[in-house]
Formats: sequence, structure tokens, C-alpha cells
Amino acid sequence: MFRKFVSTINQFGAFAAYVAGRYVPYTGATTDVDLGTNTATGESWTSTLDYPASPLVGDMGTDVDTKTNRATDWWSDGQMAKYLLPNIAASTAINTTAAETDFSLTRTVPANALSVRRCWRERKAFTYGTTGTPTLRLRGYFGTNTYMDTTALTLDNNSAAQKIVSDLAFSVDSISGTTCTVRVSGFLFVKGATTLQMVPVSATFICDSTAALTWKWSAQWGTSSLSNTITMDQDWVQT
Repeated sequence: MFRKFVSTINQFGAFAAYVAGRYVPYTGATTDVDLGTNTATGESWTSTLDYPASPLVGDMGTDVDTKTNRATDWWSDGQMAKYLLPNIAASTAINTTAAETDFSLTRTVPANALSVRRCWRERKAFTYGTTGTPTLRLRGYFGTNTYMDTTALTLDNNSAAQKIVSDLAFSVDSISGTTCTVRVSGFLFVKGATTLQMVPVSATFICDSTAALTWKWSAQWGTSSLSNTITMDQDWVQT
């Protein structure tokens, strides 16, 4: 039993030494990549990350978020998780209209920020209320491209303070010249007073990777009423 214990300790020590020798701080050249600006009221910040110019498997480096001074690390596959700052206030409510209306919370993706195999995750949360059983249509735009369209969803009668949440994943499949192919998939969940609807999202779109792109959502009520109202409460991106 003692020999087995010693053998286990020795094996663990060898593994620890391997890890210590393999995962070393990245000290090579870096390339700044702009992740976009959150234009929420009171918040205008462009997050820039130092990406290793030639990331190697096993290399770990540290980048510091200059606004909150939080360190983030490169993992063994050369990828890194990073959160853009979320909005600090809810959007302006959309009501008393049946016309498509953009939410006041938007982001701008700077020119040349996209690259092949770049991926990110978008999450949003909304609060809405209704009178009667109106329809609501939500759309997401990346530049001029519509990447998400719920079509007209029929909502429950006289719902108050109900929630909608979205969780979408994006990836850049290819770039040829200025043509960038982006794929998106995920879900929206629409909770009503008595029902729960799930809306799948799956789309591929083309955008100009050399142009600045406005990233926004819109809402459109089927019936105009002060009581038919929706607000975007949260908007954040992980990349």
C-alpha cells in the first residue's frame, strides 16, 4: 500500500512538472483586435485584446482589461474568453406603435475586426407586457443582414412583466476579399402568463469584413398600445 502511495505521488509530481514546463506565460508578439463598442447610455468603450500573433498550443499569456483591470488567460488551444461590458441601463421602452422600431441599445463592430474561426456568444433579456393577445416580432441585424427573425409571435392576454431571453452563438466560416461568411444558431425563449414558446435560430449571412457594422435588434407590435410594451434589460457578448 505504501509503495502504491509513493508511486502515485511520484506520478503526480511528474505530471505537475510537465504542466509547469508546458504552460508558460506567452511573451511573444501580439496583435490588437477590436471587439466592438457598446453604445448604451453612459457607456462608450471599445475593448481591445492582445492576441498572440502566432498562438501556440500550450502557450498561456495574460491580457488585462484596461477598464476593470481583470486579467484573462490564453488556454491551451490558443482561445480566450472575454466579456464585453454589458449595458448599464435598460433600453427605451417600445410601445404605442405598430412600426418596426430599433432598440436603443446597439453595438458597433469596427472594420476589420472579424477573422476566420472567430466566434462569440450573444445574450439578451427583455421584459414585456401586453393587453389582449397582440403579436410581437423581434429581428436581429448585423450590418444590413437580418440574422434573426421570430416572425409574428402571438402573446398571452394581459401579460405583465413577462420575460424573453436569447442565447445565440456566432462563428466566422470564411473570408474572401471583403466577403465574410458568418453562421449563427441558438434559441429565444418567450415566457407568457400561461405559455412558454421556444424559437430556434439558424442562419448564415454575408457581410463586408472591411466595413464598420451596426449590430442591433428591433421590435414590432401587431397592435399599437401603451400597454403593449417591451424593454431590452440586458445585452452582453462573450468572445
